[in-house]
Amino acid sequence: MNVKELIEELKNLPQDLPIRTDNRYPEGENEWIDGVECSRTGESGYEIEGEVRLLTSLGYKFEKYMYITQQEKENLLKNIKTINPKII
Repeated sequence: MNVKELIEELKNLPQDLPIRTDNRYPEGENEWIDGVECSRTGESGYEIEGEVRLLTSLGYKFEKYMYITQQEKENLLKNIKTINPKII
């Protein structure tokens, strides 16, 4: 599918719905599209053909309801490192 085909497909759908990816991994989490990147044909690494990437996050549904301070984030990361230093 290319950009034009994707846009045409999306025009036929309700315009206020979030978009998630379906990676079809049985153990995977839902991934929600939260951005787009583009590498154009001819750019470094894309000399033959460009591509559009849909960027995802695992927390789309919850990000708008969750907020932690920088200090809370640092404490959380410190606790995670204590439990399993290989995670981060």
